[in-house]
Amino acid sequence: MKNKRDYYEVLGVSKSVTDDELKKAYRSLAKKYHPDVSKEENAEEKFKEVGEAYEVLSNSEKRARYDQFGHAGVDGSAGGGFGGGGFSDFFNQGGGNNNDFFSDIFGSMFGGGGQRSSKQNNSGKDILIEITLTLKELIHGVTKTFDSKIDIECDDCNGVGATSKADIKTCNVCNGTGQVVGFKQMGPMRFQTQQPCSNCAATGKVISNPCKKCKGQGNLKAKTKIDIPIPKGMMPGQQIKFSNIGNAGKNGGQKGHIFADINVSMPRDVEILRNYDLKMRYDINYLDVIFGAKRSFNFVGEKIQVEIPKGIKNDQVIKIRNKGLYKSTNSSVRADLNLIVNIVIPNNISNIEKSLLKEVSEKSSFEPDNNVF
Repeated sequence: MKNKRDYYEVLGVSKSVTDDELKKAYRSLAKKYHPDVSKEENAEEKFKEVGEAYEVLSNSEKRARYDQFGHAGVDGSAGGGFGGGGFSDFFNQGGGNNNDFFSDIFGSMFGGGGQRSSKQNNSGKDILIEITLTLKELIHGVTKTFDSKIDIECDDCNGVGATSKADIKTCNVCNGTGQVVGFKQMGPMRFQTQQPCSNCAATGKVISNPCKKCKGQGNLKAKTKIDIPIPKGMMPGQQIKFSNIGNAGKNGGQKGHIFADINVSMPRDVEILRNYDLKMRYDINYLDVIFGAKRSFNFVGEKIQVEIPKGIKNDQVIKIRNKGLYKSTNSSVRADLNLIVNIVIPNNISNIEKSLLKEVSEKSSFEPDNNVF
């Protein structure tokens, strides 16, 4: 059986990696190896390997078992069966080539055919997109329209790829399984093997009279507008999956998925905190610091009322409740907006202001204490 690489090595992280660092590493590699966009060799296998590693390490319980027992702790292949599957699951969890390998061996040893229907995956290809939102759109949610040239079902043949359904026959080479069974001799042992059927391209079907419009493919490229609903409660860097709205499948396969990476174009001096709070620099008139004041300002479509206490200092925080991000996609509760005070003194003032301030200065008894003892 093929040896799996260390999950930490797969994601390029250390064993002390934090959840955020782990997520960042996964997202970067998933984007790099996504079969729909990657030109890397063996991109699909690497994409699956990255996903498997993240699935284990992002789960605290599985990660603890993996750190203690390695792959045996999460594959159910140790004697105790950590996954609860026991010995039989040792041969059933792997899937793909590993599963084929053991199935072929036991099928030939005990006289069973070991033959399984392994037709190619006819689902449409997934689509990976990036969506950049304004802060207002991020807070309240928005529907974005995505323009793309994608595979759609051929309207001449309704996606079957043939002029009529009578033109679709079961492949007589693989008997509709999509796989051709053979045998391989290795010393005294004779192993059963399976290979994709070349006669039907692993579909299990042969079309005698292909549809002229789609040339037997069942779908066509077409410019399409797709509405992508982004809910409130998202955070930059998150990814949303929209199932079965992407590229059309072949031979009745379901549509592909759309994976949308969420980015945000932030206004100047505004930041998003990890607890869904927002933080921004808030400039205050120096006179409001002396006398106190009530002010208001516009913040991404909302009018915010601010009470400025007398004597407030630079970098103090004025907290505005319930004006941050929504705390989840199904929550009505919002986090807070934190105003970081920045006292502003004007560079230029009128002659009248100068005269009044000079009079105040001459009459004031206030003197900062800078003595050091």
